[in-house]
Amino acid sequence: MCEDVVRSSLDAALIPVRAYLPRTALTNELLPICVFFHGGGWVYGGGGSHDHIGRYFASRGIVTVMVDYRLSPEHKYPVPMIDCLDAIKWASKSADELGCDPHRLIVAGDSAGASLALGACLKARDTRYEGFVDGTGGIAGIL
Repeated sequence: MCEDVVRSSLDAALIPVRAYLPRTALTNELLPICVFFHGGGWVYGGGGSHDHIGRYFASRGIVTVMVDYRLSPEHKYPVPMIDCLDAIKWASKSADELGCDPHRLIVAGDSAGASLALGACLKARDTRYEGFVDGTGGIAGIL
C-alpha cells in the first residue's frame, strides 16, 4: 500500500489517495488500475471505510486507488465530483509508476461513490479526456 495526494484543479486543495498494490504481479504484463470512490451519502466515509474493497481487488491483481474526496455539507457539488475526476486523471498519469496500463483504467464506487464515478466518467468523456495520459480515448470499465 502507498499513500499520496492529488492536487485539486478547482482550488489546489490536497485530496488523499491510497493505492493498494498486489503483492506480486501475476504476469509480466502491466496491471489494470481501478479508481474506487466510497459511498456514504456524500457526507461520511473515507478511504479507510472501504479498506476491504481495496484489499480484495489487490488480491486479484488489480492496483486499486481509494480516493478520500471532500464531503458535504462543507464541500457542496461540484467539489466532490471534481475531486474524483482529478483523482482519475492522477491515476491515468501515475499508472506507469504504479506498474499499470493507463488504458486498462476502471472506475468504480458504491452508493454515492458510484454516482460520483459515473459523473466523473461522463465529464472525462465530454472533455475528450483532457488531462489524461496521452492516447486515452476512453475508460475501460465502470463498476
